[in-house]
Amino acid sequence: MKNLILMLIVILSASCGFNSSGDVKDFTEIQEELKDQFGENAYYSQLVIFHDPNMGTYFNASGTDKPSSLTLEEWNWMQGNWKQTSEITLEISGGKAEDFLFRLDKDISLPKLEELIAASVKKLKDEKNIDGVLHMASIFNPENGNNKELKYQITLKPQTGGTSFDFTYGLDGGLEDFDY
Repeated sequence: MKNLILMLIVILSASCGFNSSGDVKDFTEIQEELKDQFGENAYYSQLVIFHDPNMGTYFNASGTDKPSSLTLEEWNWMQGNWKQTSEITLEISGGKAEDFLFRLDKDISLPKLEELIAASVKKLKDEKNIDGVLHMASIFNPENGNNKELKYQITLKPQTGGTSFDFTYGLDGGLEDFDY
């Protein structure tokens, strides 16, 4: 399922603010960039958000404002610029395209993702005494089309480098998996 990922995220400080020299300062700005690019009521199959200390914040999304067309566009955002990387044709049996896609503020919440990152940073500090920073966050749609199975994926890395710590949360914010 990790192959269906949504936009790129940002390394966060322990206070969960972006620690970036890039253009995006928080998840509200990411959401606005997405809505400007794909449309206010767009549908997405993936969203992945990254932060690299050298490159800043960048993200990737696959989406459309016309799900009945069965065509998605995949775009990367980096340093304030969008670049289309591919066009995706959906092959669907047993449902509508909308059943296999999600929407911002309807199915998933970027503010909730931001809260879950802060909770992950705290859990890592409390349980492992490690100051973690965000490496990647993603949202992916399950292949079975059941949006109730959407997951928030968060990967933290120690500030000094080393082992990655992966957190998986359900839509309700409940921690489902913590692995390293």
